[in-house]
Amino acid sequence: MTVGRNFNSYAVVGDRVTGFRTVTVESGFQALATSPVSYRFPSFSDPNGTKDLVRIVSGPYADVYVSPDDAGVSFQPAS
Repeated sequence: MTVGRNFNSYAVVGDRVTGFRTVTVESGFQALATSPVSYRFPSFSDPNGTKDLVRIVSGPYADVYVSPDDAGVSFQPAS
């Protein structure tokens, strides 16, 4: 996967997104990531909402969750 200079890092507990923050890094990077998993992400407008996230598994941002649907994130599943 490729991640740009600005990306959202999501906090996950169990099957639920508990928060997120915007991270700014010096330059974009490439990393290996898990396949997308759908996590519960309720909001006022959609109490049953979900968010697809991948967990970065390599490099300095290993164990950080990002969304392949967010701007600046490009995810290609392994073939």
